[in-house]
Amino acid sequence: MLANLRNHLILTVKESRPIQWRQNRASLKSVAPRPFSLRECITINSFSSSLFCRMLAKCNNKIKFSILVSAMVMILLCLSPAKPTTLAWHATNAPQLRSTIILGPSIPASLTPPTSDPSVKELPLAQNNSEPLGMALDGLGNVWFAENNPSAIVEYNPLTQNFTTFLIPSSGSSMIWFMLFDDRGILWFANALQPYLWSFSPLTHEFSNFSTGNPLVDPYALAYDAATKQIWFTSIYTDQIGSFQIAGNSATLVHLINVTGTARAETFGPKFGPSGITIDSQGNVYVSETFSGEIAEYSQSDQRFVNLWYLPLGSEPVGIALDSSNNRIWFTNHATSLFGYVDQNTGRVTEYATSLFSYLGNNITLPYWIQLSSNGSVWFDEHVANKMARFDPATGQLTEFLIPTSQSAPLRFAIDDNQNVIWLTEFFGNKLGELDQNSSCACSVQLSENNLTLTGGTTSVLLKYTNSTNSGLINPNVNGPLVSGSLSTNGFLSANLSISSERLNSSYYKITFGSGSSLDPGNYSITICPPESVLDNATNSSPVRQCALAHLYVTQSKTSSESLTAIFVIVVIAVALVASLFIVRKRRRASQDLKLRKPQRVS
Repeated sequence: MLANLRNHLILTVKESRPIQWRQNRASLKSVAPRPFSLRECITINSFSSSLFCRMLAKCNNKIKFSILVSAMVMILLCLSPAKPTTLAWHATNAPQLRSTIILGPSIPASLTPPTSDPSVKELPLAQNNSEPLGMALDGLGNVWFAENNPSAIVEYNPLTQNFTTFLIPSSGSSMIWFMLFDDRGILWFANALQPYLWSFSPLTHEFSNFSTGNPLVDPYALAYDAATKQIWFTSIYTDQIGSFQIAGNSATLVHLINVTGTARAETFGPKFGPSGITIDSQGNVYVSETFSGEIAEYSQSDQRFVNLWYLPLGSEPVGIALDSSNNRIWFTNHATSLFGYVDQNTGRVTEYATSLFSYLGNNITLPYWIQLSSNGSVWFDEHVANKMARFDPATGQLTEFLIPTSQSAPLRFAIDDNQNVIWLTEFFGNKLGELDQNSSCACSVQLSENNLTLTGGTTSVLLKYTNSTNSGLINPNVNGPLVSGSLSTNGFLSANLSISSERLNSSYYKITFGSGSSLDPGNYSITICPPESVLDNATNSSPVRQCALAHLYVTQSKTSSESLTAIFVIVVIAVALVASLFIVRKRRRASQDLKLRKPQRVS
């Protein structure tokens, strides 16, 4: 049955792992604990009150007073939100009992084509329905990519604008996700439906393949370690990572290692689902475990896993990239609209939301793979929202570029830092895409504050927006800004926050946030995107969407009505306890008076 499972690229996974303490090399961290609900407090203290009333009849006055004080303290502690030493930026504390892992191309949105010149240039491919996927760049800047129908390797020369196709000598279906060049210029790739690592010589045009030794071990993602001349890979369905030793045009399997982590509850199929893989300058191997929602680090020198980072409950990481200068591990949270990073020093997880998206019942953008350019920008593809996205960690600016062809499914991309170009394959669009790294909208988006605090009431931020195509002013006919956030997996915030926006003048919006019905305390992020036109909304995006991001620290989750109810309950319980004490003392005095009045027998 496991052999059949590998042929299905859309997998459904049940996620019911509880929130837990998370350990890494530096510290223990936790997601902000949820305070007891009002109902839980009433249940706890109603039982306590009945117990106290029984005890009062047997205690002296000092003990009675201590019991009353303890009861009041217990109620207050029960209703107060707990605050851990280290808070994690997280999407939500609410468990997700069922979610979808999509390891293959899902059908993206069919959006209205851009109304202005798009930033993404498209090159149609000669082969119809070729399903282009994995790609790599050689030392000359030529673009190499895989076609899966039929199986082929294609070279595109940007200077001559010529395509050259090399058919792969293999039978059966193919899903070639990853391709890379070694330092000798040999192209390596893997078919995720076959237990082989393939090589191709651009000079001799010869193909070779090398077995993993197990028909179930199908290499998925690849990473090259130039120091050891080894190609590392992930095997999703056997919960393993492995490596081939490269020697010329040949390769030999040298490692096959079981991954570690917190296994998901299912007894059938993979429990961790290792997907993305990357290697740092020290040779340490980092793996995203999609099914268990973790990121693991394997030390080649120690030959063991040395670190494990837990992501927020319900996370499904796939793409992974390293920012060594800031000790960050960037990841895409697939099956959501979130991306983020793990701080390797503290273990804190920070997540951000893409802009809002909604089309025919789909409301998640599905960030897939992620890479860093030489200037520190974070690039990722939103393959259901049909966009490429760039995030600048230094400025907190998110820029999204809509693919001109609807339902194109941008699945893989490569960064050419020498030419400042992003190349991408459009799986359903059957095109090769080209995007200038410096592309942007003709606008500016700035927030008055990048760190907001919400404590029970409301908090506001000013957004300054200028657009050179509209005399630098806000179009008076457009709606308010699109606001998303990491408080939910799809970025929609109606259940977590109340949001209102007001156009103050021709350049400024005032956006006000209030606590929603299901808002837990903790650290979150907010993404604010002013519309470019009247038609720019969650369903129809502009060709380029510019957004500003801010952090939101929630210190209290209760609304004002809940707080008043809590105070009322405390007062009622206090009055009941005091009344009980008064009645008990009154009965005791009556009993003593009766004893004094009763005539004693004279013997």
